[in-house]
Amino acid sequence: MRLTRTKAPEVEPVTLAETKRHLRVDDPDDDALIENLITAAREHVEEVCRRQLLTATWILSLPGFPAGGGAIRLPRPPCQEAEVKYVDSIGTTQELTAVTDYQVTADDWTAEVSPAYGKSWPAARAVPEAVLVEFEAGYGDEGANVPASIRAAILLLVGHLYENREATAGEALKVVPMAVDSLLAPYRVMEEF
Repeated sequence: MRLTRTKAPEVEPVTLAETKRHLRVDDPDDDALIENLITAAREHVEEVCRRQLLTATWILSLPGFPAGGGAIRLPRPPCQEAEVKYVDSIGTTQELTAVTDYQVTADDWTAEVSPAYGKSWPAARAVPEAVLVEFEAGYGDEGANVPASIRAAILLLVGHLYENREATAGEALKVVPMAVDSLLAPYRVMEEF
């Protein structure tokens, strides 16, 4: 099983302008640094919460369909849509049709792809990446689509990273503000997939 991101988000959950207001920074000399910190904070939040914040495309590669017609559980909620392809017994790539062949059941916490009513998964060739599920995940295409608590946690993380750029032996290491954990706790997905 392998998960690969094929298209990254086009924007960040927070803008440079709102982050600079949060940091109380007017100097444009730090713009590139702040933009990098925003990306790092978003990536950290996505890993901690096991979520995709803004629309991105992923491919989940599987060695076959689940036994007994079971569902394929997709990581990185929330899922927006999914397409299923597989390699048939003679080695040809086939694409299944949504609704007719499979259905996607998704909410903010889970996403599953299962055979449509009265259908079963087709036979797939025994190769490492016999089944490919390409899916879009994320709260939407704009930062405003991301829940306010997550956006606030990203701003706090950027502030922490901006103020604590390096750890030195002479100073006690500073931990990430506890408020970040509290803001993210309601959004943590317990199981990846």
